[in-house]
Amino acid sequence: MEEFSHGGNVYEISKRFGYNVNDLIDLSASINPLGPPEGLKEEIVRRFSFIKHYPDIRSDELISTLSEFHGIPKENIAVGNGSTELLYWLPYAMGWNRVALVLPTFSEYFRVLKNKRTIVRKLICSWETSFQPSVEQLDALIHASTPDALFLTHPGSPAGTPLTEDVIQFIVDSSKEANFYWVIDEVFIDFVEELSLKHYVNQSDRIIILRSLTKFYSLPGLRIGYIFAPKSVIENLTNFLPPWSVNTFAQFAGVFCLKNRDFIKETVSFFKEERNRVIKRLNKISNVNVLPSVANYVLIRISEKIPINAYKLCEELISQHKILIRNCANFDGLNDKYVRVAISTKNINDLWMNALDGLLGDSGDDLVEEVCGEKQS
Repeated sequence: MEEFSHGGNVYEISKRFGYNVNDLIDLSASINPLGPPEGLKEEIVRRFSFIKHYPDIRSDELISTLSEFHGIPKENIAVGNGSTELLYWLPYAMGWNRVALVLPTFSEYFRVLKNKRTIVRKLICSWETSFQPSVEQLDALIHASTPDALFLTHPGSPAGTPLTEDVIQFIVDSSKEANFYWVIDEVFIDFVEELSLKHYVNQSDRIIILRSLTKFYSLPGLRIGYIFAPKSVIENLTNFLPPWSVNTFAQFAGVFCLKNRDFIKETVSFFKEERNRVIKRLNKISNVNVLPSVANYVLIRISEKIPINAYKLCEELISQHKILIRNCANFDGLNDKYVRVAISTKNINDLWMNALDGLLGDSGDDLVEEVCGEKQS
């Protein structure tokens, strides 16, 4: 199961180290620290009596709200029990047998494609290109793999970097004549909504956009994902989705959150400022490299000059500070020198950056000696 491990596994970590779950500072799952929006708890309690009824099988109110919010026709929207459920059923619904995949990316892609027995052609991007592909790489990948679908993440997961303008234009232009689908995973795009490719769904019948309410609104326990796609894709996918997969309270929560414009403005403003502050601070820590993320997390590369790897760093942060970050060693295309950290509140960000500086920076010599086996008792 390590091949498909995730961030946010606070229950396993708490058992292993003997901590209370609530004592852990979980920065391994990239969830908005400002949420859920104020008033959501009261809204769910107010609607509690609906628990005795089955959920709306069509999620009509939620889809209507998504349509109004994003300016996408309702016929081009489907919702699911998190974006992962939609991802799982999409290749089956579309009968895809050959898929091209840009790496590194979310490990669940491999699970679903492996289960479907799909032939996968990989494009592994590099740090030098911010782990996003170039037009030339994509063009070569398409000709080499002749895929039924090509998957990318925007912003990148776990890099947090956006697709370049020329790549976006290449996607749009090629989609008009393509005989394959572009599948763009935008589950973190809410933090930079202006960069979304969502409106191209109306201009092409070959572009599919995966989205989520989980990250931005702090709702991982409710599971609300959605997809923008051509009408024919939505119809095929809906035939595969289990009935009532989006529960009653998830539907209510989704509508409530999307209508809370003040929370949206507050979140966007907070991350625009705090993300820049975090990146500037990380750039001052020795033995640390960071990419210019536009998401609510940062991908950190530990210098090859020191013997500390992601496993040791994660263990030290948990044991010394009860801070949980994401070890990226199991991402195809990365190694044990990479970790991802969610951006949290200012105080918590200062806490983990100070800890990181103490472990990896010039002041972290004790840990380096210990890893090298030279520390004296």
